[in-house]
Amino acid sequence: MEDLISVKYDGKELLIPYRIYDHVSPDLDLNSLPLEKKVKEYCKYTRHSDGHIREKYIEKLINLEPKVAIPYAIQLASEYVLEIIEVIFKQFNKLDRTAVNKYVEENQTYITKSKDRMISYWDCYYMYKCPRLNEYVVFKLFEQLKVPSPNKALKQGASHGTRKSIAPLS
Repeated sequence: MEDLISVKYDGKELLIPYRIYDHVSPDLDLNSLPLEKKVKEYCKYTRHSDGHIREKYIEKLINLEPKVAIPYAIQLASEYVLEIIEVIFKQFNKLDRTAVNKYVEENQTYITKSKDRMISYWDCYYMYKCPRLNEYVVFKLFEQLKVPSPNKALKQGASHGTRKSIAPLS
């Protein structure tokens, strides 16, 4: 069974595959497809197992249909591939702010879990490259979404070695 991510988009349920493993030909040309089919293919390839393909198609999707890109961009932003996240951050201003706010409002639990996952990835993989969470590009993106932080010490940008434990040590 395929893992699916369930979110609300424009008041309707949207099921996003966690990963797809289709072969993608290097000379795949979707330009001749009708717009609706092209958008569906771009959405699908943002979930590909190959990070280079995800990066290529999230950028194409944001440029072609920024409103449709919102759920896919936010899911990718919560994941661990910094190069993809940087593409999303650079393109974030192209996303319709009203639509982004509506999406966040409709998916508060999902968005909070996504931010938690992003913080976890930072803690595991990026803390030593970027010791202050509030300087981490993904944190900056989630701050634009106005998602509350699960831990005030992290929100205030505690640096490695000075972070406070989320759970009290007794």
